[in-house]
Amino acid sequence: MKGIGDIKDMIRFTFAADAFALGYHWTYDIDKNKKQFQKTCLDMIDPMATKFHPARKKGDISPYGDQELILLKSLTPDREFHPDSFMAHWKEIWNNYDDWVDKATKAVLENVTASASSDISPIGRCAPLFLMKGLTQEKLFSTAEKYIALTHNNPAVIDLAKFFLKLTYDVFTGIRFSDSLKDSADKFPEAEKYIKEGLALTEYPWEKLVEKGIDTSCEIESSGVLTVYLLIRYWGNVDEMFHANAVLDGDCTARASILAMVTGAKYGVPSYGKEWFNSLKKRNEIEETLHKFD
Repeated sequence: MKGIGDIKDMIRFTFAADAFALGYHWTYDIDKNKKQFQKTCLDMIDPMATKFHPARKKGDISPYGDQELILLKSLTPDREFHPDSFMAHWKEIWNNYDDWVDKATKAVLENVTASASSDISPIGRCAPLFLMKGLTQEKLFSTAEKYIALTHNNPAVIDLAKFFLKLTYDVFTGIRFSDSLKDSADKFPEAEKYIKEGLALTEYPWEKLVEKGIDTSCEIESSGVLTVYLLIRYWGNVDEMFHANAVLDGDCTARASILAMVTGAKYGVPSYGKEWFNSLKKRNEIEETLHKFD
C-alpha cells in the first residue's frame, strides 16, 4: 500500500474533481458544454445549471463533496468509521442547506431509514475510507457497505462501489490496472451487468456515445455504466477522461470523484487538479482535517 501522503493526495483530487465537474453538472445541454469547454478547457467555472446550484460559485464543492467532507471529519478521532457518529453530523448539514438536496437524502431525513436509491453518488464519497487504520481490502469493503447503506441501501450500488474500490486498492498496492480489471469484472454479481455494459462501450470514443444519445443521469444503469466506460476507455489519457465527463454532464460530479479516486491512486494529482484544489473555498478546512491523520 502506498503511503499516507499518496492517499491524502488522492482524496484532495476527489474534492477537486467534484468542484470542477460542478461547473457542468446537470446542464443537459451538450452543445453548450462543448462551447464552454472550448473556451475554458480544464479551468474551473461557475456552475452553469443555476436552477440546481443557485448559490454555488467557482471553487465550491457539490453537495456530494460536502458529504465526503463529513465522512473525512468523522474518521479523525481514531481513524475508524462509526455509523452513529457519522449520521449525527450528516443530518446536521441539511439544516438551512443552500443547495440542491438529492432524493435519497430527503428520504432518509423524512423516513429515518435508508432509501433504495440506485444513484451512484455515495461511491465517490468513499475515498476517505482509505485513511482507516489497519486497512485491508476486506475492511474497506465491509466499511464501505455500512457507509453506503446508511443512505443508499441498494445492493447494486454497493457492489459497484466495491468494484471501484478494489481497482483503487489494487493500484495503490502495485497491481497493474489491467490485471486488476481482469480480476474484478465478474466478482461483483449485483453490479456485473453494469460493469460489462460499460466495458462493451469502450470501443467507441465519447463523441460517438453522444450521437447514440447515451443517458448520463445519476442512476447506476446510466452514470454507473458511463463511469466504467470513461475509466477504461481513457485510462491512459486522464485529461480527456475529465474533458469527456464534463461535457457529457448529467451527474458528472458523482462520476468525477470516482474517476479521481482510481486515477489518483495510479497517477497522483495532475497539475490542473492541484490548481482546482488550491481554488477550493473549503481547501483550508479539508487540509486541516487531513493534517489530523499525520
